[in-house]
Amino acid sequence: MTTQPQQISSHTETAVHSQPLIHRLPDVNAKENLASGRVVKILGEGGTSIVYQVWNEQLAVKRAVKLLKPNASHESHERFSQEMKILAQLSHPNIINVHSVGKWNNLPYIEMDYVDGPALETLIEQKGRLPLVVAVAIAVEVAKALDYSHRHRYRINNIEYHGLLHRDLKPANILLPRYDTVRLSDFGIATLSTVSTTSMTRTGKIIGSMQYLAPEQLEDKCVDHRSDIYSFGATLYELITGVKLFPERNISKLVRMRVKNEIVQLADQGIKMPSELEKLINSCISMNPNDRPASMKKVLTTLEQVYPLFHERSPEEVISRYLNGETVGTKIRKLSIRNRAHNPYRLLLAGGIAAVLLMLVIFITGIFIVGTKKNPAFLEELRSAMSSKPMSDDIQSAPGEPVRVKVVIRKMSQKSAAYSEKGSQLPEQLPNTGDFAGDTLSVLNLQLREMGLNDTIEALKELDKQEKFTKVLALIPHLSRDMKRSHIALLLKHRAIMGLNQENKNYYDDNNVNDGEYYLSKGMYLYNRQQYQRAIWIYRVAGSTACELADPSEIQYESLYYSAKSENALCDERPSEQRLLAATNAWKAMKVFLKDRPSDPRYIESEQNLQRLAEEINK
Repeated sequence: MTTQPQQISSHTETAVHSQPLIHRLPDVNAKENLASGRVVKILGEGGTSIVYQVWNEQLAVKRAVKLLKPNASHESHERFSQEMKILAQLSHPNIINVHSVGKWNNLPYIEMDYVDGPALETLIEQKGRLPLVVAVAIAVEVAKALDYSHRHRYRINNIEYHGLLHRDLKPANILLPRYDTVRLSDFGIATLSTVSTTSMTRTGKIIGSMQYLAPEQLEDKCVDHRSDIYSFGATLYELITGVKLFPERNISKLVRMRVKNEIVQLADQGIKMPSELEKLINSCISMNPNDRPASMKKVLTTLEQVYPLFHERSPEEVISRYLNGETVGTKIRKLSIRNRAHNPYRLLLAGGIAAVLLMLVIFITGIFIVGTKKNPAFLEELRSAMSSKPMSDDIQSAPGEPVRVKVVIRKMSQKSAAYSEKGSQLPEQLPNTGDFAGDTLSVLNLQLREMGLNDTIEALKELDKQEKFTKVLALIPHLSRDMKRSHIALLLKHRAIMGLNQENKNYYDDNNVNDGEYYLSKGMYLYNRQQYQRAIWIYRVAGSTACELADPSEIQYESLYYSAKSENALCDERPSEQRLLAATNAWKAMKVFLKDRPSDPRYIESEQNLQRLAEEINK
């Protein structure tokens, strides 16, 4: 006697007979409940899961919900569970956020941010080769996410792990919000880097996308962070050229291309780019893991050094402008173009110019040396500038007040009256006497001895700590060219300019320091000029960028606060439901940040603004 299947009530998700329940998926047309909202549509579908868009009416936000398919294997269930645990411990602006996990009809789901924008794969299909500045900007953001995940510490089942491998990095897993930061998604086959792993399933099937997997993943060898670096290089190659590293679709031909490493070299693609960028990509896609960069941190550092050659705006702002149809001009300041030196006439001309310049330098230097012997005024001025005595325009340090961020925070909190569009002139810089400045060098060495230091940068840091900003600006021009361009020297110069209230529009247009402290000050500059939307973009960058000298929590504290105030200002200027929601989310973020400091005045201000905004929304 056979048993008839029981009917499942539409008002319940449980039944004695589970077979019909297992094969059931959310009905999009019926707008069924899933996670925290109602199903709106299907965003995408993979081999083992489906991603739905849901609408959370209470919060008035869209969310994405990844639901495991009913026919998923036991191994897929294990990977999905691992993804839940891993994503719950990731907190980075460039990695998709998880809001909740749970089960629907006995099928596990992950509720995540909804990204209002295309996947990188879709963008490349639509546009082909992206502008070089946009490609590098996206690469910077993705590199930040990978660097974070590779170095982050995780605690799962009461065991601590260090580092996470994505193992499936590709354009389809890079999401591009139109008004937010680039997001890395799909950690479905990610694994903890301290766990020995391969890219084969228990049944011998390769997991991951063949066109982006590192050679060691295809050969069932143990993988590490350098495998992600290979996939990153393959993705960056596609961003810049518009074609896949291995463009073959036929699986047998693709395998043959992979085995023989049949790729078209960047040099043969006819694309002009800085030699440093070309070298980076070629090293990332090296067959031998030992020939690749040692870490994503090194990759990110190189990209951050290359990016300013293309654009003065932040990578995030460039990407947002491009996605919203604006023109993003590329101004490459210096290119290493192949074969330029093969023209003998160009070499001859360059040699002649170099000879003339050398003679001119020798002539001018001779005049300088004679002049300083007859008139030592210059040396006296230099000694005065480098003196340890307080100067009239120095700001004395308040006892007991934190030094590392106080100048930045204090100066940037002032209103726009403190900033003029033209800005005050920088103090007159000391003459640059080049390598012949023996007397200058002796003065600098004397200053180091007086301070009891052997390192010029340490001397600059000490002067910065004492808020002797004029002296910092006097010393920096006499550093070596490489040291002058170093991150720390640029940052100390920025601090000095801020300390003397000498930042202006031209300064921010012509300079870029990839440091959270710099971006915060730029955001405040824009805020004081009521350029609120641009300020919000920059604040997001500030809160997610590493800080060399400042306390990152202080930078995030200020960024979140002024971002919320900027959203308020935009809401007042152009009231709309979207603006009210954006301002609400900004103040919620501020309140969450201060959850352990409820007595902080900004926590109270956050509550007051949230109450006011709620009243506006309910009108």
